Amino acid sequence: MQSRFARILTIAVVSLTVLWGIKYFLFDTSPVPESSNYEFNLDEIRAVARSQPGALPLELRGLLVGESTFPDSAAVAGAGLFSNRDLVFTSYQAVYPDRSVIIETAHDRSIHEANFGTEGFLDDAYDVMQKAMREAALIVITHEHMDHIGGIAQSPHLAEIAPRTLLIRDQINGPTIALANFAEGALDQFRDFDYERLHSPAPGLVLIKAPGHSTGSQMIYLTLADGEEFLFVGDIVWHMDAIRKLRGRPRFVSLAFLGEDRDRVAAQIRTLYDLREMQEASNGRLHIVVAHDAEQWREYLEAGLVQKGFR
Repeated sequence: MQSRFARILTIAVVSLTVLWGIKYFLFDTSPVPESSNYEFNLDEIRAVARSQPGALPLELRGLLVGESTFPDSAAVAGAGLFSNRDLVFTSYQAVYPDRSVIIETAHDRSIHEANFGTEGFLDDAYDVMQKAMREAALIVITHEHMDHIGGIAQSPHLAEIAPRTLLIRDQINGPTIALANFAEGALDQFRDFDYERLHSPAPGLVLIKAPGHSTGSQMIYLTLADGEEFLFVGDIVWHMDAIRKLRGRPRFVSLAFLGEDRDRVAAQIRTLYDLREMQEASNGRLHIVVAHDAEQWREYLEAGLVQKGFR
């Protein structure tokens, strides 16, 4: 017959084992398949990008609209429980000889303070972005979450920019777009637009359907006249480490807070991993742009791949 101490010890070991198993399942693992079923053909995308007549963009410029921090363990499965990563909220401007295109619109101060804290929002940069949006020939976003579409939703110039903003049907009808706080009836100002797999709305620019993180998620490919290429992947991952290490977000985060399709996201991570490996092996000039990765943001600025500030 077991002693009282032995029973207590057994219960403690079993409890700790169960708790470790729960932690491992919910926070430490995020399986990625050995091969991807997500259809992505870079040669095809490049051909579509050059199918539009007109000059390619000359440069890509970036604007930091806000900053915050986020737990490592929420961004990448198995990362440190007690460490944080810097987050950035950015907007990009593709500058053509005769026009500009805005890619991503971050969010306004009200959304920032409600979701990311009272520090880190840059009002002057937000005003610069709004001016650039009014002057742009086209505005596109990777997906309909508030920190990507909020600069449109809360724009004081919404009626002016809506005709030049290309929101796809799944973004407008996505269940999370309500969090961007569009005014009543504001979404009726956007044209009804959709496409199958790929669509080029401007020379060198391709929209690529990629539902998973949200119903309206898409990647955005951009090639410059000098041959540099960029692939904006939105929030498929929150940090480049997730691609490098083949680990997505923890189950707890993606299921409890995001409601994303984990299988689709995992397939896209595998695609991006394979794409990155291929580019490194061939010294390719395609640069994956992870929306909120502060380290990558600084690296691209320092390397001169992205020019700081809008024209």
